[in-house]
Amino acid sequence: MQLFAHRGAGKKAPENTLLALRQGAAAGFGAVEFDAMPTADGRLVLHHDWQVGRTLQPRPGRVVEGQPLFERKRIIELNYSDLQHFEAGSWLSPSFAGEPLPLLSEALGACADLKLEVNLEVKLDMDSGLYDTARLDATAGFFIAAIAASPYAGTDRLVVSSFGLEGLYSLRRAGYKGRLAVLFDDLPDNWATIARELDAEGVHLHHSHVSAEVVRRIHTTRRRVRVYTVNDQQHLKTLDTIGVDACFTDEMGFSAL
Repeated sequence: MQLFAHRGAGKKAPENTLLALRQGAAAGFGAVEFDAMPTADGRLVLHHDWQVGRTLQPRPGRVVEGQPLFERKRIIELNYSDLQHFEAGSWLSPSFAGEPLPLLSEALGACADLKLEVNLEVKLDMDSGLYDTARLDATAGFFIAAIAASPYAGTDRLVVSSFGLEGLYSLRRAGYKGRLAVLFDDLPDNWATIARELDAEGVHLHHSHVSAEVVRRIHTTRRRVRVYTVNDQQHLKTLDTIGVDACFTDEMGFSAL
């Protein structure tokens, strides 16, 4: 069973940073997962939350009237230049203070240098009310261009996944031919239709909703089953036993299993 280091290196390093990618590789992982989303001006950055404030903290001195700059602002509302006022490391430990927010292009380059397989989770803030079909298709174009310009272009070492099915459909409309995986919490009744329409090569599920029967049903359609986020060693072994193809984990010690 393949293992992906979740958000780069679990909690060993600040999530979705270049440092995390290096730490995941150093821990022995051959594959990593990370999140990427667009800014207001269409730059693609590694980040999980819709808003600043948890993993993105203002750099020292960057405050307005005693409040953090752009407090509670959504990433999709900020330009890339705005995000240069933030750093992505101090939330985890003062020793990581100043760790920069990476661009997707930088992350893909780093992963290629580290010889890592990649699961790129596309994050689209649909609740922002700022997406229509035109913006979705434009965003798909940004992702396609970033992948095409990377060392992963035309390889089978990158899979794109997303909870945002609208984004996956936009990628296909825009002509993306690479590997896609549909990402669910629990397996919906219409999963096979969605997977077929998207030509998805994999189905990603929460570990609490995976059984031998679910794995069998997905494998019957010749699709891979990848499971998130598994941090219990015995549960990991059980999932391996029932035929799960890959798991995402925060536990860097699992690379040796």
